[in-house]
Amino acid sequence: MVSKQEQHEQRRAQIIKTALDLFVARGYYGTSTREISKVAGISSGLMFHYFPSKQHVYEELIRIGCQRMDIDFAAAMDNPQQALHNLVEELLTMLEHNSFAAKMFILMENAFFQRDISEKVNAMLDARNIVELSKDVIVQGQKLGQFR
Repeated sequence: MVSKQEQHEQRRAQIIKTALDLFVARGYYGTSTREISKVAGISSGLMFHYFPSKQHVYEELIRIGCQRMDIDFAAAMDNPQQALHNLVEELLTMLEHNSFAAKMFILMENAFFQRDISEKVNAMLDARNIVELSKDVIVQGQKLGQFR
């Protein structure tokens, strides 16, 4: 027997997974809350019980993606080459074996270039700008002769 809490979490996860699939396939503006609820197999009213709007679902997806982008770049300063190698290897393994992660990768990339949806999303993305955050690691690797 599934508890109410477990059912709540399962339904929320189903909405998130469905929204991710649709956002990747059709984009944010090409996806409606009605479509998300229909594909998730729930009523529109029930969907709004979990997320007040499509933007809230999107923000939750970006929050999940940003959690995976929390990388300790300061720790990479001792051996930048090995740290970046490990990071890329981990990313490629994750993309190969986890379809949710692969779709999140696409969603996050799209979000970096579509900045008109949510200021909250923009702030999350700006705080985890991998290019900016990795500059010091690359410069350190150059100083150590690991990178040209």
